[in-house]
Amino acid sequence: MKLKTSFFKPVTLKKDILRFAPIWAVYLVAMYLVLFEMGSYGDYDRYARNMLPDLVKAFGIVNLGYATLIAASLFGDLYNTKLCYSLHAMPYRRESWLMTHLLSGFLFSFVPNLVACALMMVRLEAYWFLGLYWLLATTLQFIFFYGVAAVSAMLTGNRF
Repeated sequence: MKLKTSFFKPVTLKKDILRFAPIWAVYLVAMYLVLFEMGSYGDYDRYARNMLPDLVKAFGIVNLGYATLIAASLFGDLYNTKLCYSLHAMPYRRESWLMTHLLSGFLFSFVPNLVACALMMVRLEAYWFLGLYWLLATTLQFIFFYGVAAVSAMLTGNRF
């Protein structure tokens, strides 16, 4: 027997990913620019000691802006009356909309960061494990900022 209550809709996830793909693309291009800058260093020991901790700190600011942009984009349909009514007239429950938007927002950061981490691990050679630390730090930063932005979007009732 099929379960009636589902908190995740794959069709909505696909819609979110395709609809906001340009945001992914801009973020991914920015990541490649950072990695290109990293490739200009010949001494990876110096880079691992000095630049990587600064890169984690800098991505705190990047994740703040990116999480705010993602939350405003994903939950922006709630602030347009016609879109909100049409979304809630569908047979999906509100919980499934929320959970799917939360998951897609997480994927908006995790997938490009995972690609950047893989490239970073290849370039760091002996210091490949620092790419995983960077991925962990940026993912935790994004989860915090995105969580605050999603709660704010639910509580404020307007985009800003």
